[in-house]
Amino acid sequence: MKILVVEDDEVTLKALEYRLKLEDFDITAASDGKAAAKLLLVETFDLIVSDILMPHVNGLELLNMVRCDMKLSTPFVVMSFLGQSNNTHKAIEIGASDFIEKPIDIDELIGKIKKYKKVAV
Repeated sequence: MKILVVEDDEVTLKALEYRLKLEDFDITAASDGKAAAKLLLVETFDLIVSDILMPHVNGLELLNMVRCDMKLSTPFVVMSFLGQSNNTHKAIEIGASDFIEKPIDIDELIGKIKKYKKVAV
């Protein structure tokens, strides 16, 4: 399963990338929404996992690009800190498939990813 992980915090990004690769997922990392949008123009992914609060292009803007501009139905999981329910609700309205709160419970994230893996197969 090919997953695009979008996170501006380098430590979090590297930790997610490392742990998900241990689960045999094919991970591509992007440090912000702008970098992710460029990748989405040339590559296809089975799932996108993205932070909401990022510089340049935030997660909501990326989600809007994916759904409206690129017309992709790729499952999209947003990550946001507890207490940012406005952003989470907005993401669901735009077309996010799911969300997970930060700090990330990696086992919960892996469970959500596996749910979409079954759909992609």
